[in-house]
Amino acid sequence: MLTDYLKNLIKQHSLEDITKECCGSILSDKGLLFSIAAQNLSLDKNRFEISTSDYIHAVHLGKIVGFYHSHNSENDLSQVDKYYSEAFKLPIILYNTVKD
Repeated sequence: MLTDYLKNLIKQHSLEDITKECCGSILSDKGLLFSIAAQNLSLDKNRFEISTSDYIHAVHLGKIVGFYHSHNSENDLSQVDKYYSEAFKLPIILYNTVKD
């Protein structure tokens, strides 16, 4: 599903500030996938929360087909990540800055 270009964009966003998780949306428009970074509003450096305005902005740019975020530890997808993926019926892509 993800092109190497899109994977690299997510990786670059993840490495901008490894003191907290990054997050964003993966969108589709006319069959093309692209990502849009979002502001992480979470006060917990180990969680992410996409701002409402970033979500609304993304919806206007294309169909949201997934979300992405980073982990800055050895951890893989958390139970919370899996829960939200199932609840929204959308994949959550993870970039782990420690494991690359």
